Amino acid sequence: MTDIRGKVVWVVGASRGIGQAVAIASSKYRPKKIIISGRDKDLLNITAQKTGSVPTTICPLDVTSRVSIDTAIANIFGNKESENLDIILVYSSGVSQRSLALDTNLSVTRSLMEVNFFGLLEIMDSIKECAGILPVHLVVMSSLVGKFGTSERSSYSASKHALHGYLESMRAETRKKPFKITIVCPGYVNTGITLRSLTANGDKFNVIEERIKRGMSPEVCGKKICRAITHNRPEIIIGGFERFAVPISRYFPSLFRFLVP
Repeated sequence: MTDIRGKVVWVVGASRGIGQAVAIASSKYRPKKIIISGRDKDLLNITAQKTGSVPTTICPLDVTSRVSIDTAIANIFGNKESENLDIILVYSSGVSQRSLALDTNLSVTRSLMEVNFFGLLEIMDSIKECAGILPVHLVVMSSLVGKFGTSERSSYSASKHALHGYLESMRAETRKKPFKITIVCPGYVNTGITLRSLTANGDKFNVIEERIKRGMSPEVCGKKICRAITHNRPEIIIGGFERFAVPISRYFPSLFRFLVP
């Protein structure tokens, strides 16, 4: 069990969507402090207003900038008090995609990988260099398409598959250390993720798809994630009927390829 009470919960990507919901939901477990990071300070202020009486620190962060990451890590870990901090790091920064693989500019694929994959690695590397420690629990937002591929998600799916491979290897390497990893695979959650999804040339998609509108609320998703943290779940699949695509893709791959274009 990972007791959130008395820990420091650091949510990267807390300005909106699932990350914001996790920050708010975690406040009900009475952590010692919540740290919220993202690029938009105004949106982070809104999140901070919703964490109740739990001390909440806003730490602006751009996961594509090592300078920004190092500055944030120094602010969080760069004092004597931080030596005894038990930190639960929730990585929820992410960008999705709406474009065909053969039409997508390579620069778009690189942008997706920088945010969805390398941003996490840069943060972990900076923590190691600055503080020489690991968080007690690493919680990373993947996706159902981190388990399989679907149309118009090629680069996004690749970035999430990369997370799974990396984190499962890290889990094996750190199994004797007091370090836990939870990979979260949401299906349709009613956030603005498709608004900010990238098209083939890097423009924003600017449409909220109907299936996203009908998806699970971020608030419910955030609560499920916090429960997964407290139960040390190595992986959690969240969503409605779409979550059954995971076992179908694994045990009935031909049927999956027929059903899911």
